[in-house]
Amino acid sequence: MSSIIEGCRSLGMATREVTGASDLIGTQIVMEINLLEESYKALVDTGSMISIIPIGVLAKAQERGFDVDTLSVVPKAKLRPVFDASNNRMNFEGAVYIQVDTKSGHSGLIPFHISPTKEAEVIIGTNALSRLGVEVSINRECKPKEEVNEVNKGKHVVVMKRLYIPPHSVSLVPVKCEGDLGNDKERVIWPCKRGVEPGVYLIKDRETTILVFNTGTDPLILKEGENVGHWETDKWHDQWGDLNPLLSDEVDHELSGNERLQKLEKLLSANTEAQKLDEEVKLLLKKYQETFSISDRELTQMNLVKMTIDTGECAPIKMRARPVPLGLRPKLKELLTDLLEGKVIEHSKSEWAFPIVLVEKKDGSIRLCVDYRELNKKIKLDAYPLPSIEALLQSLSGKRFFSTLDMCSGYWQIPLADDAKEKSAFATPEGLYQFRVTPFGLSTSPPVFQRLMNTVLGDLLGCEVFCYIDDIMVCTTSKQRHLQLLEEVFQRLTKAGLRLKAQKCHLLKSKVAFLGHVIDGDGVHMDPEKVSVIQDYPVSAANRQATPKLLRYGFLLQKVLLGLLEAGVLSLQSDFVEEVVVLGKGASRSISEDEGHDLLGTSPQTARCGCRQKWY
Repeated sequence: MSSIIEGCRSLGMATREVTGASDLIGTQIVMEINLLEESYKALVDTGSMISIIPIGVLAKAQERGFDVDTLSVVPKAKLRPVFDASNNRMNFEGAVYIQVDTKSGHSGLIPFHISPTKEAEVIIGTNALSRLGVEVSINRECKPKEEVNEVNKGKHVVVMKRLYIPPHSVSLVPVKCEGDLGNDKERVIWPCKRGVEPGVYLIKDRETTILVFNTGTDPLILKEGENVGHWETDKWHDQWGDLNPLLSDEVDHELSGNERLQKLEKLLSANTEAQKLDEEVKLLLKKYQETFSISDRELTQMNLVKMTIDTGECAPIKMRARPVPLGLRPKLKELLTDLLEGKVIEHSKSEWAFPIVLVEKKDGSIRLCVDYRELNKKIKLDAYPLPSIEALLQSLSGKRFFSTLDMCSGYWQIPLADDAKEKSAFATPEGLYQFRVTPFGLSTSPPVFQRLMNTVLGDLLGCEVFCYIDDIMVCTTSKQRHLQLLEEVFQRLTKAGLRLKAQKCHLLKSKVAFLGHVIDGDGVHMDPEKVSVIQDYPVSAANRQATPKLLRYGFLLQKVLLGLLEAGVLSLQSDFVEEVVVLGKGASRSISEDEGHDLLGTSPQTARCGCRQKWY
């Protein structure tokens, strides 16, 4: 009997090296499935109440380039004990939710227990059979054992009102959580319907809003009262490295919680005039320190959306690699190595290829830019509108407290779809590579990221929170309101899996730089650092006389506006009009070279705009 047991695996008594069916050994029941972007022959085990995936399968998927960090993971400490047929407790490293597709067209988000083995045998248990279209037919009369899940009973998450979601779109869906939620405000919601995103949600009066993605070609209709998942009190766990024993020999250079918080506070304090953070801001950082990235190694990818590159029926475009100076070859090789280790790029065998351009930064390092001009000519454009910078700046009237938040390599936080990766390929002297994340330089990258940010921030955007692609500003008239909005923004970014770059964030300040302007309680001003480049630019003797004339034409707009005001066509009672009058009168006379250079630092928006007053 012991020799038979040695060949068994898991609950299903999976026997290896079967030479043939006999009275003692039956045939294996297998089904072809697709998971983690790979096909497998999974063992169908009707004697197992759980589905099992070996850690080796996950590790190989990671080696192929699959981003395992996007999977929803249940930590080992939260698992209930599982025993095999011999009543021995089984060892699992946690559980993971994986999308499984079958050849028959059935699919579902299946929870798998992770076994600490390097095998490649996936086991499908009874917890997944019905969702994958597998039916067990028993001829003789018997009754199946019914077990009511007391843990999830009464914890349904239901839709509050009927909602229509068009194809290839995302929607915020109001839902209600049934059952006793207790005093805690945060709950983990696990979906039972495809398209619903799992995650930690803030519950208020048993209600919250969840993200639902319709990636299909047909409309998705959610009915009122429809169950879309259940809530639990588990803590969200998304650190894949903690569950991967195959990577345990790697050196962990991560800082401890307190060390990381201290470094985060130090980075943000450097952006303040007093080199010190407000105490209430420190409390926020302690609660939401994971929202910030303190180094490039902490770059993560979110899983709400994937970037696609739609080129229609266009044939692959292959362009020759441009030569790179020998002196820059070592820097290029080092940069490519860093991008590979950071999972930003990967080696490619694509038919597509675009040249690179190396740009030197201020610190002497180089930036890798890909010339996607030919690709952009073939891409189907995304018409999603970007905010008007001028209208945005005119909405800052009367604000006293400002915070600017900058995303950590914003585009790189959005993964590329599998069929889009090969189209991002670029040729270098070191070989052919392709992006795993959204690259800079694509014509569709800005609208895709803007749509994502508008979806994440949602109803916060308006009079006090503004977002232009990856730049976020929070501006208020009171400190308490400002802290409240910051916490709400941090919550939504964390929930979406997005991170901010600590070095570029400025919190609770009276004066900040935003979108090329300086903003304070008095209004919007030109940024002296940017204007000084033009003011200090040397002018040749031949062009010295022409410069004042060119500067004069730059203020004709203000002169026209002044005429409209005097004619009564426009009416605006604010300091802004007085500023225009002064500039308009100045433009009617000759301007000296020195005066012209001074006027470059003056903008029609230097005064605080009265955006609530009538313009006509």
